[in-house]
Amino acid sequence: MTLLTSRAVDALKPKDQPYKMAIDRGLQLRVAPDGVKTLLVRYTVQGTSAVRQYRLPQEYGNGAGQIKLADARAEAQRIRALARAGVDWPAEEEARLQAEAQARETQASTDGQTFAEALREYVEEKRRAKDGLPLKARTKSEYTKMV
Repeated sequence: MTLLTSRAVDALKPKDQPYKMAIDRGLQLRVAPDGVKTLLVRYTVQGTSAVRQYRLPQEYGNGAGQIKLADARAEAQRIRALARAGVDWPAEEEARLQAEAQARETQASTDGQTFAEALREYVEEKRRAKDGLPLKARTKSEYTKMV
């Protein structure tokens, strides 16, 4: 049940007010007054009655960073299939991205070595230049006394 083809979508012109056109079941195209075409996926998660809308992150088009109509249809079908299975994919994706960002932040704060820790690590791995042997115990203790 395709409502609009790619040729018909390309022919849509901007108007004074933004407007939406149905492309496929659950997939809409929004044309802004400046001519930007964005794709919206409308879905209902199983077990709820609220109709939700997700804006695909790429604009419509054939250029770099843009999404083609066939790819948009496939993405809309995937999101709607997950919704029929009871999965709110956009909400889960947002939660996953926030959890990853928080994990990176936590990792960065725990990875920060103090100067003393870095110096101890350096002294343990340091080799003498003349023969390549590890530093003597006395030299190691002199280095670590500085901290």
